[in-house]
Amino acid sequence: MKIKINPIYFGLLGLLGMIVFYYAILAATTGDLLHPFLFFMRKWYFLAPLFLGFGIQMFFFQKLRIVVHENSLKMAGAAAGASGAAMAACCAHHLAEVFPLLGLAGAAAVVSDYQDWFLGAGVLMNIIGIIYMWAKLKQHTEMACCQTDKKNS
Repeated sequence: MKIKINPIYFGLLGLLGMIVFYYAILAATTGDLLHPFLFFMRKWYFLAPLFLGFGIQMFFFQKLRIVVHENSLKMAGAAAGASGAAMAACCAHHLAEVFPLLGLAGAAAVVSDYQDWFLGAGVLMNIIGIIYMWAKLKQHTEMACCQTDKKNS
């Protein structure tokens, strides 16, 4: 028997997971436990949609999973990868102290200069992911309705 998690709980778990991921990455790269909060206050208009968007994607994923009775986490993994990569890219400028040792001094400057672009791309990826998951859910729901109608005919 497979456990079906309520999609709302799944979405909240995704939201919380993304917040924890953000905090852990930023705290680890800066060495300052307060910095993630300060950075969020400065960039909330990018970060809040990233967090919420991922939670919404996870909500739709679980709803879709229940509709089609699949156990694959491929779609959620792709959503997490896109959101997580965008967030890691935004925090990567804090690795500037390590980059010169790796011969990547220019990379730190580029990542720092284009931080808002990386965050904006992450928000856009979230919007695309939400639309994709909603469309798939709608498609599978309509297919399930049509199959039920054909069986009853």
